[in-house]
Amino acid sequence: MTTYKPAKNAQEQIEYLKTNKKITFNSIHEQQARDILFKYNYINVITPYKHHFSKFDKDGNEVKIDGKHIYERDIEF
Repeated sequence: MTTYKPAKNAQEQIEYLKTNKKITFNSIHEQQARDILFKYNYINVITPYKHHFSKFDKDGNEVKIDGKHIYERDIEF
């Protein structure tokens, strides 16, 4: 049986992005980001692009710790 992660509301998603994904809000305000996440959801806004910003090893494989991608630099949202 598959176990799914509990859904986060838009504010929890914003906090998760800041804390775990090194997202900074310089181009848009957090409230605008919350509105975008509420309207389009995390899966459509963040997931398709996370691989462009995550760390890769010398062989081109994504580096993960405990199943989570590693981000070495801040990402402007």
